Amino acid sequence: MNEISNISLKEAAVLLDSSQRILLLCHRHPDGDTLGSAFALSEAQKARGKEVRTVCCDPVPGYLSFLGSTDDLSDGFKPDLIASIDTASLKQLGANEEIYSGKIGLSLDHHRFGEIYSDRYYTDCGAAACGEIVYDLLSLIYENPSELPKKSLDALYAAISSDTGGFRFENTTPKTLRTAAALVEAGADAAEINLRLFESRSKSEVRAILACYENLRYYGGGKVALVVFSNEIKKKYGLTDEDTGAVNGLPREIEGVSVSITVKQDSDAPEKFRISVRSDSTADASEICSRLGGGGHLRAAGASFSAASPEEAASMALAAAGVNI
Repeated sequence: MNEISNISLKEAAVLLDSSQRILLLCHRHPDGDTLGSAFALSEAQKARGKEVRTVCCDPVPGYLSFLGSTDDLSDGFKPDLIASIDTASLKQLGANEEIYSGKIGLSLDHHRFGEIYSDRYYTDCGAAACGEIVYDLLSLIYENPSELPKKSLDALYAAISSDTGGFRFENTTPKTLRTAAALVEAGADAAEINLRLFESRSKSEVRAILACYENLRYYGGGKVALVVFSNEIKKKYGLTDEDTGAVNGLPREIEGVSVSITVKQDSDAPEKFRISVRSDSTADASEICSRLGGGGHLRAAGASFSAASPEEAASMALAAAGVNI
């Protein structure tokens, strides 16, 4: 059973469409799926006369700026409905967790491991991306995909392409490809979106890639690759926390590597760390990250935790992956 829900998608569509003022929440360290899904839903509902705001505790990464920008709520916006998008737990809301705890009326998600934190929730673990769910939801509101705003079409395509690695990952299903095809037929600019997602890097991101390869370590006979972005390394290469997002999947591309682990120290809170794990079919990335209080997908997951030093954080990450050092 792929659906873990107390509301049907049709009921979720009715709930969203019957709400006049909607607030959409994205998870911290936003990726293409949470932003693309939220922006697509926002634009589609604005086109129907709704007032919609999208918020995230972290800024939109530069490479995703083409999707749009999040909103400022300083004008006192009071929503009828608060909905979280692609967010498996309250903790994933980051600094917004305390603000919106107990106030979320709907969550739309596709992660296998999560918690129930909203009044109504719809989770389809069989969906490759939350963008697939939002497409199906909007198909219940709009009779034809071609009626969706162009920004919604592009954002949905970006959401799905982002979470499937350009349709290369094993979470890509026939339905995923049919959904993408329908979006392209309706007007989504697939070539431009994929260019921005996968073939466009800033100079600082290139420095991050260089730092990754120059500081890579191998364990388990070369099957596990780990890189630590300590604040010292970030300073040496002139990197920000945002720049390091470009390297999350790189070590996994090396021949013989089954699990890649990227450990990043928080620039503002040095005792805090975040890991990103990528794996092949021999390992479960979400299970590894769950041991550190995180989660995600079978082949791509993350977690946030505290450690006394970058080396201790690296040891904790390796232990979670079953590596003895």
